[in-house]
Amino acid sequence: MFYEIEGIGTIPPMSFEDDQLVTERKTYPYDQIKDLYITNSAAFSPYAILKVKYDGGVDSVPFNRHRLKVVKHAIKEWRLLQTNKEKKQPTDLDPYQQIKELKELLDMDAITQEEYDKKKKELLDL
Repeated sequence: MFYEIEGIGTIPPMSFEDDQLVTERKTYPYDQIKDLYITNSAAFSPYAILKVKYDGGVDSVPFNRHRLKVVKHAIKEWRLLQTNKEKKQPTDLDPYQQIKELKELLDMDAITQEEYDKKKKELLDL
């Protein structure tokens, strides 16, 4: 899993990587995150807020509101990873199913063609 959410203005970028969420201020290993959810900021604001709940508390991470669909998809994939770990099942989804989901994100303009191509190559081991 890899999703990079670019920053906007003073809002820094963040990324969902294979085993951690990386923000400008902190890195959150997935095994320490208890929950991820989105809250809205002020109306017409260029950012939304990702709440990261972990053993030490809850952090608010602002992100580019225009990448809301990508963040929602990343959270969905993170939850699936957590569920699979709890069930002790393999965490790898069918790569063709993942490519189909990526194509849907591309068609919705939630990810760029470059992001799609990069992830597709990664999934197909090219």
